[in-house]
Amino acid sequence: MNILLYGSIVITAFYKPWRAPACNFLDLLLVTGMLVILDMGSLFVTEVDTSKVTATCVVFFSLMFLAIAAAIFYGIAKHFFVRYRKQFRFFLCHQKVAAGSLARLLKMELQKRGPQFNTFVDCDDLNDPTRVLNYVGQDTETLVVLGSPELLTRKWCVGEICTARIQRVDTVVLALPGYVEPDKTFIESYSSIVPDITELANYNLGLTEVEETLRWISTVPTIAVPFLTPDAIELMGNDLTGTSKKQMISSGEPDCVVLADLENIEAVATAYILLDLILPKLAGSHRDSMPAVLTKGAPLPATTATVLMICSEGCFRSVEVASWLLTVIKLEKCCVLPIIAEDGFRFPSQAFYDDLVANQQLSKLDLDTYVHILKAVFEEIAVVFPPENYSSTQEDLDLRSKQVTWRLQSGALKPLASKLRQSDCSSKSGTSNLSNHAVDYKIMVSQSF
Repeated sequence: MNILLYGSIVITAFYKPWRAPACNFLDLLLVTGMLVILDMGSLFVTEVDTSKVTATCVVFFSLMFLAIAAAIFYGIAKHFFVRYRKQFRFFLCHQKVAAGSLARLLKMELQKRGPQFNTFVDCDDLNDPTRVLNYVGQDTETLVVLGSPELLTRKWCVGEICTARIQRVDTVVLALPGYVEPDKTFIESYSSIVPDITELANYNLGLTEVEETLRWISTVPTIAVPFLTPDAIELMGNDLTGTSKKQMISSGEPDCVVLADLENIEAVATAYILLDLILPKLAGSHRDSMPAVLTKGAPLPATTATVLMICSEGCFRSVEVASWLLTVIKLEKCCVLPIIAEDGFRFPSQAFYDDLVANQQLSKLDLDTYVHILKAVFEEIAVVFPPENYSSTQEDLDLRSKQVTWRLQSGALKPLASKLRQSDCSSKSGTSNLSNHAVDYKIMVSQSF
């Protein structure tokens, strides 16, 4: 019997067969108690202190019954805790076009802090749009408002904030660049600014409730987010969760960098989302260094072998982006892979290049070379990676990041400098051919006369 119980305790400790950890501990405790009692029973031989043996057995029997009772109470308490605990720790209220990528990045950051920080984002968690206000009022502990400039003109966003106020859901505002708290004039003329706000009456939210909410929103805690950096992202997570996270510091210069328009928070958020998704996939590739997002004022490292260019609307008019790309051609083996980050991005046309050359902000740069660089960049097939889209679920973005990782590791990307040389040779060859054709034509004309 002892051999069977010893085997059972070893197997339970090693394999943990029960799904709930508490059940594994209870199993180990009960088997241990039975072993002690059986071993005590073996002591019932002549010349043994039966009173001590009996007391030991009683103690362990009591401990076993107490363990069973504790497990029962633990299960009941956990049942009620899960039953009455709200499903989401955070609900991210945001305008898709202005803060969709930031919402995705914030969800990833919050959920890294622990499973208790489950976060609602509509493209992942909303199956029935008519229930969005129920999620706020009944299933959310804290509403996080991503305050973009036009947020308060979006009826559903305002409806979510109204519901949070009425249901007394904790609310925090992350004030993005351009966000302004509603003033008296804005509130009084709100019905004319947002005429479709009356549709919220179907959810028992009238204009009176909306106006009260617009006054109330100025009183809730506000966290200013003027720009995005690794430190700013970490601080947002710290402030919202009350926890801290040890930041990973990369050793050495990166051989792959992600470039984005630093004046566009959505583009920068996309860069950090992409970085976060490709890092685990590159971890086992025997790389000497890991990718990094370049921040304001940071030069392009001389070790850079690949650039992931986040393409957003107006990004190539950025002085910082232009300076980085002009540095790329000085690195002989550096390749550039364009990443399309939003639906509003349009591939550069001749009209765009003409406008770029006339741009006064870029006048100190070599614009002719810059135009040739942009043309060479888009000789590569771009990867579409739009976190702000409603259809961009976590699974979809992970799949797209695998495409980016494969392109990085395939070795098929061509260095930007060699593309420019080939382009120059082709243009010179074309000019030479045109000149030869002109000479032949002149000879033919002179012979005819």
